[in-house]
Amino acid sequence: MHINALATLPAVWQQLNAGPIAQAFTTTSTLLGAAALGFPGQLVEVDPTAALAD
Repeated sequence: MHINALATLPAVWQQLNAGPIAQAFTTTSTLLGAAALGFPGQLVEVDPTAALAD
């Protein structure tokens, strides 16, 4: 996950951990600050990876 506005980092982390995909953040996760993202005004980018059981 990449954050473009470091001041929003704690609020973003709280929202993700309170949301429907919160369980995904109980395992390994990385939270990074970035100088810029792909679109003007974009504050957050989440890049999830999933493993499905056979």
